[in-house]
Amino acid sequence: MLRTLACSLWISTALAQAPPPDPMAEAIQAVLSSRQNSGRMDPSLRDAARAALAQAPVDSPNFGRWSQTVAQFYGNSLQARQVLEQSLARTGPPENANPSRRALLTSLAEWWMQDRNLLRALPYAEQSLASGPSKAETAAAAGQQGLVAMANNVARMRVGSPGFGFQRLLDLYRQLGRPHDVEAIVGRLEATGADDTVLEQIYERQGQFDKAEAIFKRQVENAGDDPQRTIGALQTLSSFYSRTDRVKDAISTLEKAISAAADNTPYAAQRFWLRQELASLLARSGRTEEADSVYQQLLGEARALQGNVYNQALSAYANFLADHRRGDEAEGMLQRYVDSTPLQPWEKANTMYAMAGVAQRSGNGERAQEYRSAASAIQDAQSKTMALPTGFTVSKLIQDANTAANSRKFNEAYALTNEAIAAAPAARDGFTVAFMASNIAVQFASHKEELRAQQIFDRLLASLDAITDDPNEAEQVYRNYERMCVLAKRWDDAGRVLERFRDVVVSTHGPETGRLDQYYRSKVDLAKSREALQDAASAANEYLNYQVGLSGDTSEAYLSAMQYAAPVLEKAGRVNDAVALYRHEAKVVDLTTDTGDRRRAAVRAEASLGLARAGQFDEAEDLARQAAQLSETYRRNLQTVQQMKTAAAKR
Repeated sequence: MLRTLACSLWISTALAQAPPPDPMAEAIQAVLSSRQNSGRMDPSLRDAARAALAQAPVDSPNFGRWSQTVAQFYGNSLQARQVLEQSLARTGPPENANPSRRALLTSLAEWWMQDRNLLRALPYAEQSLASGPSKAETAAAAGQQGLVAMANNVARMRVGSPGFGFQRLLDLYRQLGRPHDVEAIVGRLEATGADDTVLEQIYERQGQFDKAEAIFKRQVENAGDDPQRTIGALQTLSSFYSRTDRVKDAISTLEKAISAAADNTPYAAQRFWLRQELASLLARSGRTEEADSVYQQLLGEARALQGNVYNQALSAYANFLADHRRGDEAEGMLQRYVDSTPLQPWEKANTMYAMAGVAQRSGNGERAQEYRSAASAIQDAQSKTMALPTGFTVSKLIQDANTAANSRKFNEAYALTNEAIAAAPAARDGFTVAFMASNIAVQFASHKEELRAQQIFDRLLASLDAITDDPNEAEQVYRNYERMCVLAKRWDDAGRVLERFRDVVVSTHGPETGRLDQYYRSKVDLAKSREALQDAASAANEYLNYQVGLSGDTSEAYLSAMQYAAPVLEKAGRVNDAVALYRHEAKVVDLTTDTGDRRRAAVRAEASLGLARAGQFDEAEDLARQAAQLSETYRRNLQTVQQMKTAAAKR
């Protein structure tokens, strides 16, 4: 009796001490386990996780992470954004200082950026930065102080960190063509000394190399007597010199890092990789004999190191030999390694791919393909020995269909494709069929097999919801369906399919989505294919207005839209509209690019030709001259504009 009572008390105490179940953790794990077991997302479990999130305590330090995880279950869809928006609303106003608020603002900024609506992303990015880091983020950042400079930079630039927030906002301002806002952020950073990581990147992108160099050198000085930090800071400085074509300085700086990682120290293992980088710099500077010597020393040392070090060192040396007209020597060295060394299948395949690269660099494309085929055969043989996951798969079937279509074996391709479509709904990898089957149908249409192409699409669209729950797959299928109709010159059908594509995109991502870029371009192309030039011009104007709504009329995206639309308007006889775009292109490219960016010359050269065709020769010649000054590549473009001007004067 007493023993029973004591046992009951022990069980009761144990149960009382056991942590209570975590509904969110259980809901999330259920989704992950289901996807792992079946290869597919279970919509009911995903929605259950979303319902659990709506009841989760908003003051939990895990609330932001839970919200981000549940949002990821919905991909890049409108529902994912709604999950984040609803969670953000629950955190209350900024003065509540909810620890998850900043993470949610960051996620929403990222969602809108991926959706290509920069004007909607901007306020979230600004608010995220204004809210400052949470106590947890501050503590995490403080714990990074002992890492080497390179690792420290990566840590500070992680998503959600203050450094990353500044960089994201700067990228947004740059893409939107707002250099004054960029300057304001830079001024703020300079005044507060908040984050050298961001400043050094800004200075380098803007061509202010002296300021960037000063920061890198200061990091070396601040490393003090800490060998690990010194090695990292010197390597970072050397990389900067390499990127800015100061190879001699890069070499001398890297040699200091190698000296700091001396033998008989905890950092001696780093010497190997530093010296491999040194060999590459020596070769780049023309000191090929010294580079060759270092590579050979590294090969001698690599066999004693663990892992795949020797294989990597061998490939690096082989590439060096191939780049210096010693390709036969490189291939022979790699072949001897394969013949004399007991290698794992993946190691042998990697070496064969390295041999293919060497042969390609030596100008022997046929032998390179032989090596690639041999490597691929090794990988295929290895994959057949691996245990198959639970449930049957269909990816091999659709791949065989694609191979048959590429070989113009259309009867075989047609049969295999239909078999794959029929099997896909029950296969754990059935989602692989949708896009590939639509691609195969396009191949059929391109070879005048329109009837069978249409039949493939009929079967595919009838089963699409059962094959994949990924809306991106559906979008790609409708894009290919429209391509097939265009190839068959079924203009009305192409127009209807294109509108269906638009409906799918809007339904998936919302009416403010920036993912309709291809829709508008296809609408223009369809009108051009029908030789309906005025319809094409109208569609081009729609496209321009659409981009203004997403990112304004000084953005990178608007510049791309102008470059696409201007020739269309010009061809339709709307010369004044085209001229206005050509003029604006040169202004926008300066707002969205840094000093020295090659696009400044390319855009001016293209616009100058458009202006010249419109008879605006003085402006055209001025832009062409600017392009030639920025890059000698466009000197001939200036001559072309001048010749057009001379020819017009003689008429």
